[in-house]
Amino acid sequence: MQPYSIDFRQKIIEVYKEEKISIRNLAQRFRVAKSNGAKTTKTIPTNRRY
Repeated sequence: MQPYSIDFRQKIIEVYKEEKISIRNLAQRFRVAKSNGAKTTKTIPTNRRY
């Protein structure tokens, strides 16, 4: 199985940030394993200032 594309991961992160849905619902929506959804959302920088 190949890794998910950067575009796909960014879409997951966008939806997670905008809709504030659970990891379970996010995984179901994009038809990925819950663990993959959790790993993807953990890549969101939380303490950076822009």
